[in-house]
Amino acid sequence: MECSDMNSGLFIGAAGLLGLGDRSLSFVGQLGGQTGGFFSYCLVSRGTGSSGSLKFGHGAMLLGPLGSPPSGIPGPRAFFIGLMGKAGDQDIFHLTKLGDGVMMDTGAAVSWFLNLAYDDFHYP
Repeated sequence: MECSDMNSGLFIGAAGLLGLGDRSLSFVGQLGGQTGGFFSYCLVSRGTGSSGSLKFGHGAMLLGPLGSPPSGIPGPRAFFIGLMGKAGDQDIFHLTKLGDGVMMDTGAAVSWFLNLAYDDFHYP
């Protein structure tokens, strides 16, 4: 997992990049067996005042009607979200709001976070 606190180019104004690809360097890959390979997210439009969710592990398994991007059809795979922390059966880290948010890329193989976010996650 890499750290970033002086972003430029595509990442200006972002507190980091959350890679959810299927490679070992992605955020999901770094969590290893802790998630059982499961994650889910519900994203809302920016500026609506609503909040979405990002879940990992067996708590991420969705029941009922599901929505996801169609497989094999080109479309957006990067989303800009606010990252406030992780909650669940066992709290791993808590974050206060960092910058303007985090870019989440569902195809990226790597993840970058501000040092504060990385330290809170890596050293609970």
